[in-house]
Order: sequence, then C-alpha cells, then structure tokens
Amino acid sequence: MKLVPSISALTLALSILCPLGAKSLLPGEPIPLDSLSSFQPAGENWVIASSIGGDPRRTNSLVANPGTGILVNTAPDKSGDHLITNWEHGDIELSFEFLLPPESNSGIYLMGRYELQLLDSWGVAEPGVHDCGAIYERWIENEKRGYEGTAPLVNAARAPGLWQTMRILFQAPRFDKSGHKTSHAKFLEVEHNGFLIHKNVEVTGPTRGANWPEDAASGPILIQGNHGPIAFRNLIKRPFNFDTQVTLQDVTSQVQRRKNVAVTQNEAEAPTEDLPSTVAANIDPGDLGESTNFTVTYTGKINIPNSGTYAFDADSRGTVQLQVGGQPALVPINPGVRFIPIDLPAGLHDFKLEYAHGRWQKPQLALFVEGPRIARHIVETAESKERRRAKVKALTAAMADEEKPVAKPQKKEVTEIVVSPPADGIRLQRGFTPFDPRKRLYSISVGSSTGVHYAYDFDTATILRTWNGPFLDLFEFWDGRAQNQLTKPIGPALTFHDNPTVALLESGEHDWPTETDAMWSSEGYTLDAQGNPTFFSRLSDIGIEDKIVAASSPRRLDRHLTLRGDHTSWMTAILLAEASTITPEANGRSYIIGDRAYYLDIPADNNLEPFIRRINGRDQLVLFPPKSGKDVHLTYSLVW
Repeated sequence: MKLVPSISALTLALSILCPLGAKSLLPGEPIPLDSLSSFQPAGENWVIASSIGGDPRRTNSLVANPGTGILVNTAPDKSGDHLITNWEHGDIELSFEFLLPPESNSGIYLMGRYELQLLDSWGVAEPGVHDCGAIYERWIENEKRGYEGTAPLVNAARAPGLWQTMRILFQAPRFDKSGHKTSHAKFLEVEHNGFLIHKNVEVTGPTRGANWPEDAASGPILIQGNHGPIAFRNLIKRPFNFDTQVTLQDVTSQVQRRKNVAVTQNEAEAPTEDLPSTVAANIDPGDLGESTNFTVTYTGKINIPNSGTYAFDADSRGTVQLQVGGQPALVPINPGVRFIPIDLPAGLHDFKLEYAHGRWQKPQLALFVEGPRIARHIVETAESKERRRAKVKALTAAMADEEKPVAKPQKKEVTEIVVSPPADGIRLQRGFTPFDPRKRLYSISVGSSTGVHYAYDFDTATILRTWNGPFLDLFEFWDGRAQNQLTKPIGPALTFHDNPTVALLESGEHDWPTETDAMWSSEGYTLDAQGNPTFFSRLSDIGIEDKIVAASSPRRLDRHLTLRGDHTSWMTAILLAEASTITPEANGRSYIIGDRAYYLDIPADNNLEPFIRRINGRDQLVLFPPKSGKDVHLTYSLVW
C-alpha cells in the first residue's frame, strides 16, 4: 500500500516549483470600459454603464444607468450573446469585480476554452463543480455526462447585488515544435473575494461550453452571456510568460557574527567576527550553519531578461536590504521591507543583499521579483532551480509508483495551526486581531458551527471583521515564543471599521470619535446555552449589553444592543455603520453599505429608526436614543 503525506505529491511538487502566493506589486493593464472597443462586435445584451440601478438584491435583472466604467449583460436567462475580447492571451493574471442578481449564472472562459464559473451561490453550504468559483467540468456529449471539474475550497460568494472580486493566475498549455501538447493548462491560483479557492489545478482540455473544442497556445477571453445578467468593472490584465525568469549567478556570501550578545547591554555594541567569503549555491541563510545574531552579505550578478520596471520583495525572518545595479530595491521597515520599483535594462547587473538575523526563529529568506511580462517568482541560481526541479521529479515519480512506498517525512515544518469551533457550538479565542492601521490588542474571535465567524474589539464594542468557512490560523499566535499572538481568520472575510459603537457626542454635528472614551470600561461577557456571548461594557453611567449571533441561512450576523441607565447631559449615540456612501433601500428598513459591500437590515418591529448623516466626506448610519429613562433596545443584521 502506498503511503503519502496529507497533501498530494503533485500539489506539493507544483507548490515547490511555482511559489507564487502573493499579489502583484506592479500595476496591470486596465481593460477600458468607456466603450466596447476591447471586444469583438457584441450583441445588444452587452452595454456600458456608470452604475447599477433597480433592485439586484431581490430581482433577477440588472438596470444599466447611463455612463461608463461598468460592463453589463442585461439579457435574461438564455437569451443573450457571449462577449469575446479582440485580443488573445497565453499566461495571464486577470482580475475583476463582478455583480450577480439572484439566481443568475455566467462564466469567464480563459482562452475561450477553460471556464471559471460565476454563479449566485450565496447560501450554498458545500460548493460543487457548478457553483461560483468552480473550475467547470468537462463534458462527454454522447454519454451526456460531465467529468473532472474542481469545486472551490470554500463558498466565498456574497449576497446577490453586492460587488465581488476575482483574481485568476492562469498558465496556458504548452506545445512542442511539432504542435504536440506537452503540458496541460493550469489555474495556478484563483482568489475569490480575497480568499484562495484554487491552487495549481490542471485542466486536461476545454471545459463544457467552450467556444473552441481543442487546446491552443493562446486565445481570447470569453464571457458567457446566455445564462443570465451580470456586471463587471475594474478588469485588469497582466500578460506573462512563466518561462521567462530572473536568475542569479556568481554568488558569494560573507557572514559577520555578533559575539557575547547575551551579556551585552546594547546588542549593537556586541563585538563582531567576520568569516571568510565563500561561494554560495543560493541566497539561503538557513544553509550557513548559523542560528542567531549574525549578518550575511550576498553579492553577485543578476540576469535581467527584459528591459523595464522591476519590483523585488522578500519573505524573511530578519532584516533585509537589497541593491540592484547600484539602485536601492528593498529597504527595511518595522516590520518587513518596503519595495522600490526600479528601471533596469536587459542584461547582467551587480546585486548586493544584506540579511541580519536576531535571536528568535530560524533563519529564513526568500527573494521574489516581477517585471515586464514576468510573473512573480523566486530569484535563485540555476543550481538552486535544478535542485527544486529534481525534488519535483522525485515527488511526481513517487506519486506515480503505486508499488514503491513513499516514506513519511522525518520532520514536517509547521506553517499553520488551524483551529475550528465544535461541531455544534461556539469557540472563543482571545488574542491580537490583525487590523489596519494597527492590530487590536483587546479583542476576541468567535467561531460558530454555522461556519460564520467574527472578531470583536473590547475597547470599542465593535465588530471588526466577519468571515465564513474555516475559523482561525494560530501559527503566528504561537510562533516565536508567542511574540505576535495574532489570530488570523482563514476564511473569506469582510472588514468593518474600529470606531466605538456607542459614544457621547456634544452635539449632532460633532464627528464620531476614533478612540475609546476615558469613561469607557469593558466588563466581560456571559454565554447562553448555545455558547453565544453577550458582551458587557459601560460608558459613564450607561450599561451596554451586546449579543451577537451568527447565522448561515441566509449568511448574516444578528446583533442585539441594549442600553441601560442615565444617558448624561451629552447626546448618547449608536453607530451602526460607516462608509464612503450609505444608501437606503426602498423598503426603508434596509441599507446598502459602501459601494455595494454589504447590507444592513433592521427588523420591521424595531421602533427606533437610524438616519444617515454625512461628515468629513463619509456617511454614518447613526441612532440617537430618546432621553426617556427607559432601556433602549436595537436589533439589526449584517448581511453579505
């Protein structure tokens, strides 16, 4: 019997060979949407608009308001024409935003042949090969059945009428000089609403409904137009050739150790020892035999294949500086590095890279680059690349050999620690919540067996973020002796603001505070029979109860706020939402938050009515409770 690691050998092999996993640093090429000039002659169902009108949350139609910037298919089900670009592509990164009304269906065909499904899959618990984000199945016509196809890892689809994002990194099939196909097309990465739903998925041939039944080296983008309305905006392409890469040669390394650091008051004042310069097979501080308190300087030549603008990046556990051709390309910041785009002519250039490592964690450094028609990839020597290719070959051969056992790795480096809620309850996890511009230190993540989770800030009584699918990755919570204590959500997430939920305002014209009031205190929480927390806090003499319940059908967070006590001489106010724009829906009880980012619904039996005010270029949905001396109860739902 064959023994294999938890991840398939092929997936592992491809991840070793194609370590992408990050968004491009350089801008792509926008596809103009001021007209249909980027497309072949289009059917009447395709129009250019400035915004979406009507009620795409509830009706299966799209109203195209006059203007430019948005591409809209207005045709009802099975009545429209496809839309095909007048340009072709091979390897490409394609990103776009899209909007679907209820029960609508469309798809993007890379090269007109390989479909990524776009469908209203909101509320689907276990997505399949026909749901949004799926790589669609192939089809055997004479047997009337599908085969292959790959479902997304999770259902990242949002509610009808909301804008969603998609990023596709695609590698075209390869052919030899005689036209024989040597490798299949691959979806290297697909991100739906910022979450990775596919990685290194091969497609053995055109999927069902393809415009061309055979593989080819290039082809146009095809957008399905005969299955229902859909809108697109911010279409951006980045054409690549994955076979073109930047390489290093003639690399040397020199190590400088810091001695007796443990007995030195100021680490920078510790004496140093310079080791002899040596030839390096690659830039990998983990191969130096050093563990703590050292600096290594790598020098050599870097081969730039195409003239143009380049951006370098580094994944490291130390401080990194890089110069290429005498120009600074990476400068250290705390934490991490800042990249500086540089213009380079094709050819060989000198490079100098410094890596400084402190006391904690193992030394680690990976250098990445992207440039003109060059996708992001690891910068390495030819020898290092061959070592990686040999590892891929060995893993692939082991997978194909059903007789020869595959030895279990002696030691597998831990890169993630995934935690989940219980099968029928709630899990609470204290820790630091990653948040821009600063992580929130007094926060908690609440995971539900419904698959809908959220992060809550005790300092402000604010829901910071909500997400669905997997719960938390605690690797950075425990890594490096729990220095960071970060609780990272690992499902597709929607981020809100971090301003206080309840505030005391001198008048209705005053802006909302961005910091916690000096009279604010958090007073813990209790759990109901299902494990749902009710958070308690106090602002001056006002007691606040805040119960939040996650639901999956439909996906939402239900929030129940209660205010008790003296409301003081200042105005007590509740902030329900803040965004660049907030639009009330026709029913008067629901609101579109932001540029169709999510919905906020207030039940009809709630007697308190918030209003929208605009201050400093932002809309705020606020409620000023009456000074009646009675308890104030407010219930609303966040829907996405």
